[in-house]
Amino acid sequence: MIQKQDDTAGMAMEFGRLIRKEMAHGDDKQSPVRMHALSFINDHKNMHMSELASLMKISPSTATAFIDKLVESKLVRRTADKENRKIVCLQLTAQGTKAMTDHQKCKQQ
Repeated sequence: MIQKQDDTAGMAMEFGRLIRKEMAHGDDKQSPVRMHALSFINDHKNMHMSELASLMKISPSTATAFIDKLVESKLVRRTADKENRKIVCLQLTAQGTKAMTDHQKCKQQ
């Protein structure tokens, strides 16, 4: 059991490291990390920022900086939650949906 927890923790740390590296070094339009985040947002309509951070096993501040890049690239938009305007919801833009579709086509080929 301990080995499995260590493996999971290690993978989460590695994923966080990949996100920070991507944020620092460039703007690869179809990086695995970016596509992974877009996939989460696509699968969970009106996903909260905190939910994305939890699913990606990263801190809320890292998630915010990462989403800033996706918003800047016009792949994701932020909206206020209808019930609590303090909560930020994430949605794919038309460009984000197209990026997901293009990526899926590339994976199939």
